[in-house]
Amino acid sequence: MAKKKTEESLLDLPASFGSVSFGKKTARVGLTVEREHINLSTADKTLCDRRLTVTIFANGEGDQPGQQRLAGMDDNLELVGVADVKSFGVHSTTISFGLTFNSKEIKRTTAKTGIQFNDFAAREGRLMIAQVDEIPEDEKKADDEEGDDE
Repeated sequence: MAKKKTEESLLDLPASFGSVSFGKKTARVGLTVEREHINLSTADKTLCDRRLTVTIFANGEGDQPGQQRLAGMDDNLELVGVADVKSFGVHSTTISFGLTFNSKEIKRTTAKTGIQFNDFAAREGRLMIAQVDEIPEDEKKADDEEGDDE
């Protein structure tokens, strides 16, 4: 099951990052989590029409999930932000979903840290969820009217 954390994070999940894509106003990364780490009830409450305050970590190239790192190793990636999750997919052994960030926020964050959002693609890592909120109704309606650019 998902690790329950203290006030720092609600969930800490090992994850595989998929592709990264950019829309007019969004930046999205796909994630896959093994079902042994999150049950369907938790996924439904956390990953269905929710706005998440998250930290995503990508391990260094070639690292295995949970592998310990030596001090000073700088090829791990870390990005803190707010992302929307509209839905998730369930497979026999995994749950998959996308984190959709505001592209302006991603550009500001990556400019400060020097991390490229594309560098998360096709890497292993983890997702820490610090806060779960509903997506405001007015934003849902605006997405429906404009069309989703994910």
